[in-house]
Amino acid sequence: MGRSIPNRGLMLALGVALTALAAYADIPPPGTDECRGKQAGDACRLGGTPGVCADKTCGRLDYSRGVPPKSVSVPCLRCDTEGDRSLTTGAQAR
Repeated sequence: MGRSIPNRGLMLALGVALTALAAYADIPPPGTDECRGKQAGDACRLGGTPGVCADKTCGRLDYSRGVPPKSVSVPCLRCDTEGDRSLTTGAQAR
């Protein structure tokens, strides 16, 4: 009976860790929330800076084949601001 308590503790810790990992995987990339429900070309604001929703490529973790996850690129709509080059793909500085 003494062994069941450490096993429960281990299972609880593992459950908490997996829940936290799953929650982290659901965090959208920066700039995508600002364009939710909009179309490419619509106005948006990112951190108080005006921008335009643009078709981009976003990275995410794919758990469909188990752990460890594979990093994949998927199309997404992101708020592109003139001063934020981290959200653009292949853009040249102006």
